[in-house]
Amino acid sequence: MMLTLPLMHAPLLGVLLSLLIAGMAGCGGAPTPPASERPASAAWLLDAAEARLATRHSARIVGRVEAYQGGERVRLRQVLLVQRPGSLRLETLSPFDVPLQVVMTNPRAVIHYDVQREAYRSGPPTASSLATLLPVRLSPPDLVRTLLGGVPSEGFRWDHAATPTWDRRRGAWRVEGRGPGGEGVSLWFRHASWALAGVEARDEAGAFAWGVDTALWQQGPGGEADAYPRAYRLRVRGEGLDLSLEIERYDREVELMEELFELEPPFGVTPHPL
Repeated sequence: MMLTLPLMHAPLLGVLLSLLIAGMAGCGGAPTPPASERPASAAWLLDAAEARLATRHSARIVGRVEAYQGGERVRLRQVLLVQRPGSLRLETLSPFDVPLQVVMTNPRAVIHYDVQREAYRSGPPTASSLATLLPVRLSPPDLVRTLLGGVPSEGFRWDHAATPTWDRRRGAWRVEGRGPGGEGVSLWFRHASWALAGVEARDEAGAFAWGVDTALWQQGPGGEADAYPRAYRLRVRGEGLDLSLEIERYDREVELMEELFELEPPFGVTPHPL
């Protein structure tokens, strides 16, 4: 039986994104930052993350994927292009760089094309359409926001008045909220840069449902303010999926043409709905 990745049956991050190596959530046992450097409230921290996101509009990410599902493992390569507000192109390649799958989102559609099977599907640019391809329920704009280090917003509610707590195991600030379906959601933010470092959702019983973690952060030209992750880990309990993406190349603020996020059915291929 062949392992079926989210991209292939129905990637992120999918990814993701990402997107997103046991212990990859951060630095275990990280000391609590000084009181003078702590965020005053969740509202302040969310605003800081939004201000950081305002300086980020696009990225090109190239990496190697290792995924475990149902006791089996696959290794692939992925090229991910993201551009705000909601354009994404996720291309899955074999270890020999043979195109296998491509998922695209743009303001008009979510598209999936299985190159080997010549199967083309598309649907409206909604969280429901994307959920048929990815195991996390995020709208295309929220997926792009998350991959660029921002906070998902459509249907999410955060406890703005609460004081963020320091998670020593992850080495990050934690904020609590609710997802579109009322499920509990936790966010983790890096100290000082206030970039989103992880997301975790729980089911109605409070048990882990899915999560995306980041790790191996590398500082950019501006130091921590320009830091970006070199690895993502995605776990989905219901799918039995554990997927890691090791980033080989991360290019920020690249110029991406709209045509990269669009794909008409190839000649002779009959389109089907998602």
